[in-house]
Amino acid sequence: MNEWNCDFHDIAVLCEDKCVRIKKNKALVEFLRDPDTTGSLMVAEYARKLYEEQLGKPLGITKESLAIEILGHVFVDQFAEAVQKLKIKVGDSFLNMIRMHMEVIDCGEADIDNNRKIWDGLSKGWMKDLVFALSGKNA
Repeated sequence: MNEWNCDFHDIAVLCEDKCVRIKKNKALVEFLRDPDTTGSLMVAEYARKLYEEQLGKPLGITKESLAIEILGHVFVDQFAEAVQKLKIKVGDSFLNMIRMHMEVIDCGEADIDNNRKIWDGLSKGWMKDLVFALSGKNA
């Protein structure tokens, strides 16, 4: 079994088959809030590279989808407001599920993660641009 890797700004990432897990801890939140970085995209890129190094195959999640999932879990209340502004129909049950899973962000490929289609949908075209713009310095 793989172990938590904290080599990237003390952000804890665990790679398993078809899934990366990221701990929502102080290091992650501070990194995402750093206005001098594109934090969520950098964490997503690191997690994807680590996954490929450790498992010998690419992760079946795009960098943008992974970054938006990270933002959605870490900044769930701001994310919920952004989704409402976009007039995207995302049920309260989905947002409540995100709130319940706050300690570790489980990011799975589509065949094992029922919510992947939501993150993938938010990571395309103008919706991606809008989510990142609404995330501001947290993106």
